[in-house]
Formats: sequence, structure tokens, C-alpha cells
Amino acid sequence: MITRLKTRPRLDALDNQRRGAGKKLGRRIYFGLLVALGLSLVYFFVGARFVLVADGLVMRQRYLVAAEYDSRLMESYIRPGDTIRAGQMLMRLDSRDIANKLSDYNTKRSELQNQLEEIEALLAQSNKLLPLAEEQARRASDYAERVDGLFNKGFTTLLTRNQAADISLSKRRDVAALEGEKQSAEKRLKTVSLTISELQSVIDDTKKVFDEGYIYAPVAGVVGPVIPATGQVNQKGEPILEILSGQAYILAFFPTNRLYSLSAGDTVTISNGLRTARGRIENVGGLTDAVPAEFQNTLKRRERQEIVRITIETEADFPLGSTVSISSSLGPTGLLNRIRTALTGSDAVDPVETSSLAAPRRTVEDILAEQDPEPIAPSPAAGKSCRTCGKLETMLSAPLAPGRFVHD
Repeated sequence: MITRLKTRPRLDALDNQRRGAGKKLGRRIYFGLLVALGLSLVYFFVGARFVLVADGLVMRQRYLVAAEYDSRLMESYIRPGDTIRAGQMLMRLDSRDIANKLSDYNTKRSELQNQLEEIEALLAQSNKLLPLAEEQARRASDYAERVDGLFNKGFTTLLTRNQAADISLSKRRDVAALEGEKQSAEKRLKTVSLTISELQSVIDDTKKVFDEGYIYAPVAGVVGPVIPATGQVNQKGEPILEILSGQAYILAFFPTNRLYSLSAGDTVTISNGLRTARGRIENVGGLTDAVPAEFQNTLKRRERQEIVRITIETEADFPLGSTVSISSSLGPTGLLNRIRTALTGSDAVDPVETSSLAAPRRTVEDILAEQDPEPIAPSPAAGKSCRTCGKLETMLSAPLAPGRFVHD
């Protein structure tokens, strides 16, 4: 017997169900990612104003080697990356302009030398003729005086007296002409001699600058990555190669509207993602017109930034010209480095805390001493001296093999 109808659930009205814990965790992760993204965007745009963080370039002192004349490369004795000494022979150039100038100078000097010889001959002639002309003028003057006395006594005619006076006047004119020629010759001799001396000085300076086309290293360092090919033509003043000298340093760019202070002596962390080193601010000052292209961001407004030079105090071997990040121990790089230190258990990873464990830096002089423990004193001409006799040499017999010389 049926007492009541069975209640069936409606399909459009389901009972409330308890959500699983997994869905709540997913929501929390989602909101956490949103918060992290928001904080990242805020830090990306304005974080550099509150936290010490900046971009930098690994630099060394650059010396550009250039010729003071149009030239063509004949021989090169170096390769990119070679470690060189100050005064070491680098290459040999040829210059048609220098050759033409020297030819014109020598031709002009020969012409002036001929003029000088003519003037000296004229001056010698004047010195010989002048005493004779003075003697003749003295005799003609005495003769005119005697004739004038005879005329006053009535023993000669007026014509004879006038002839004697004319002869005396002519002889005095000859003396005056010779004296004038002598003075003029002496002045011309002085002028031409001075001109020849100045021209010779110009020739000597030109030869000294050209130095037979050999180019020597102005400083010790490392040859840059670009070397001209043999036969390449270079314009006057155009850089031929680059020499990198001295210790590596960081050139960093900091925003001018930062809310923290920077001063010389502050310690910072330098990192390129793989290597980390400790650095110390050497000096702060100067504004750049525009940051390097690798640091420009289309999402940020371009602005002038302050240039800061940072000394690398620990060994890191950052590639020259590479970009690095600068931060404090509380910045992102410093925090990541501390986390890595905690995970690895090695204190040597944190450069800010373990500067005393850093290996000593090797300088260019140390590398040269290892390659050649017996130093060679550079000479003004070729930058080398013989090991055996100590004599200064002007030509290397084998430019790629330093230490071998040609003796006279």
C-alpha cells in the first residue's frame, strides 16, 4: 500500500557542494602571480629610484693609434688580443703623400742651396773688389785735389779740373755700389740660410713623424679586436687600431631622480648573470647625453643619467664590453646571490661578504713578465734594445719574434 510519493531531486536545483581544497590553492596561486606581476611592473618602471640598481659596461682605458698622414698598410706584426709592450713595433705603413712632400722639400732645399752658393760667391767677389775700389777712389780723390790746386795757381785748365773731379766721383760711386751689394748679399745670405735651416727642420720633423712608416705602441696593453688588412688605405687621423690598457672598470648609469645617495667608496655588487664580483664606487659625476643603445628601452622615457665609475675589487673576468648589473646587497642581485649562497653553502659566492677570499688581479705587466721574465727597455726609435750588448736598435729582423735584432 502506497502511503506517500517518493521525492525526486529537481534537475535545475542542485544542492550546494563543498569545494575542494585544490580549487582554493589554485586561486591563491593565481592571485599571487597577479600580485607578483604587479610588483614586477612597479619595480620595472620606478624601482631604480628606490633601490640601488643600474646597468653598466665593462671598460678599460682605450688608446687609439692613428697616423698623421694618409697611408696604406704594408705589414702588420700583431694580431687581435695580443699583449704588447710600450714601444713595441706594431705595423709598417707607406705614404705617397709623405714621399711627395719630402721630394718637394728636398727640391726646394736644393734651389735654396744654389741661391746660397750664388750669394756667397757674390759676397766673396764684393769682399775682393771693395778694397781695390776704395784704393782707386782714394787715388782719384788725391789726383783731383792736386789738379784743383794747380788750377787755382793757373797751371791747368778748367776742363782738366772737371775731368779729375768726374773720375774721383766715379770711383766713389763704384765703392758705394760695392758696399751696397755687399750689404744686400749679407742680408740675403742670412735670410736664405735661415730659410734652409727652417726647411731642414721641417724635413727632419716629417721624417721623425713618418719614421720610415713604422708604428709603435704608445702604451702597454692588449690589442683591440679590429686590425686593418694588409693593403688597406687609411685617411689622415683615422684610427687604425685600438689598444686597451690598464685595469678593467665598470661605467655605470644611474637615474638622476633616485631617492638614495651615492658617494665614492660605497660597496656594490657587480653581476652579469653568471659571475659576481665586488665593486667599489670610485667617483660620481657627469651626465650623459644619451645612455648606450643596449640600455635604451622603448617602454621607458629616455632621460639623461649620471655616470658612475666603479672599480672591480675581486676577480671575475667579465668580458670586455659586456653589460653587467649593479646593485647593493639589498638589491635583487644581492638577494639572489645570498639565496644562492645559502643553497650552496659556500661563502665565497657572496663577494660583498668575502672580499678577502678573492684572488689577486693579474695586470698586463704580470702577463708580460710571465711571457718574458727578462724585460726589454724600450728605445725611442724601435722600442727595443739588444739583450746581449744593450745597444738600441732601429730595425727588427723578425718583427713577430721579439728579442732578435740586426747589428750594424
